[in-house]
Amino acid sequence: MDAPTKEALARLERLSAVGRAAGSFAHDIRGPLHVISSTAELALSHMEPAGELKDGLETILRNARQAAQAAQALLDFAAAPASGLGPCDLSRLLERQLRLLDKMLVSHGVRLEAELSCRAAPAGDERALETALHNLLVNALEAMPRGGTLRVRVETSRTEAKATISDSGAGMDGDTLAKAGTAFFTSKPNGTGLGLYLTRRLLEDSGGALELASAPGNGTTAVVRLPL
Repeated sequence: MDAPTKEALARLERLSAVGRAAGSFAHDIRGPLHVISSTAELALSHMEPAGELKDGLETILRNARQAAQAAQALLDFAAAPASGLGPCDLSRLLERQLRLLDKMLVSHGVRLEAELSCRAAPAGDERALETALHNLLVNALEAMPRGGTLRVRVETSRTEAKATISDSGAGMDGDTLAKAGTAFFTSKPNGTGLGLYLTRRLLEDSGGALELASAPGNGTTAVVRLPL
């Protein structure tokens, strides 16, 4: 074995070790983060804190949730590709995620326009698809912190099902759009740069694809395509 090959193998082994360590850390830290966030939620719901106390509890809760999302992103990044492929009702998955994100919709002042009567059932890994759709919905809501319109639609053709998620946020310029979905690239101050990358990978593992369209001032549209 020549020297360059030995060096490349050693580098791969170091990266593998770092990946295992990161995954282990992310798994171990989720428990304490859940305790922190649930305790802060309990304090906010059973007390009537005011002023600095309320601000402090909300800051704790917000940062604990953000850290938990980062830990989950690390775990998803290290996860094996999807394997349990079967029929998935796209409309039902979106309806479920929208219910989970109802408080975020209200707090951001976002109006929802949903067309989910189409019961498209493409083949895919349901858990992976739900994670991908959740990521896209959260991205859309985070793009509209001061209100806007979230449009969600499912439609089908003879060969594929398509879910479209559009926001009326600030949009992205061409350079940012070209980099969107690249591992560790983020335009958010506290982003991990893994959410959109993982979303694309999860969809591709199910035989699907993700298309993004955006322009400054015109919001962003994400289209999920999955074969029937």
